[in-house]
Amino acid sequence: MIASLKKAALLLVLLALLPLTLFAQSFPSRQITIIVPYAPGSTSDLLPRAIAPLMSQSMGVPVIVENRPGGGGSIGAVLVARGDASGHMLLMAPSGILATSQWLYKDLPYSPRKDLTPVTNAATTPNVWVAHPSLPVKTLGDVIALAKSKPGALSFGSGGNASTSHLCGELLKSAAHVDLFHVPYKGPAPALQDVLAGRVPLMCDNFSNVITHVRSGRLRAIAVTALKRHPEAPEVPSR
Repeated sequence: MIASLKKAALLLVLLALLPLTLFAQSFPSRQITIIVPYAPGSTSDLLPRAIAPLMSQSMGVPVIVENRPGGGGSIGAVLVARGDASGHMLLMAPSGILATSQWLYKDLPYSPRKDLTPVTNAATTPNVWVAHPSLPVKTLGDVIALAKSKPGALSFGSGGNASTSHLCGELLKSAAHVDLFHVPYKGPAPALQDVLAGRVPLMCDNFSNVITHVRSGRLRAIAVTALKRHPEAPEVPSR
């Protein structure tokens, strides 16, 4: 995972240098700010923090990371969409902000197509269903059976309404015909902290966010949301 972060950081630094040939000496002319639309601690936060020092060194200006959580990522997205259009403000945008939110909200305060321009795909990773070890489940079938035995009593945390972790839970509810109680947070990091503490028993979160806790025994991995098992956790089933 560390090697993957280094490769992603190198790719983004190289891509960040491409505009220099177009803007000549006019860009960058001042500090660059990377907006993270979630609370600190998630992959969306850690990745730009790994990239920022390399960008600063290559581009010769300060590069900072600023967290603007809330609204399922829309607060940070709106800040960038309506803000500085010179290229000095960037958004670390998970797929929900660019792809799914526009289909879930009738009055989304920004247009992913008109207001934001994708630069590069920084990273790709599946989600993983994880449970607190105190929950008596080992498989997705166990989760479904427990949910059916106690409709509405079993809860799952997410990084916010319309986040991929939220939609992951809604997909399970729909496909398995079960009633799970959704607990949204201002980003995946605070949600994960409550799952680790046992206050919320389940979460479908980014692989890189949870794998360390799975290996330490603080969380139990149930299933990976991918067609194949993940090479870094082949013991976790993909369905």
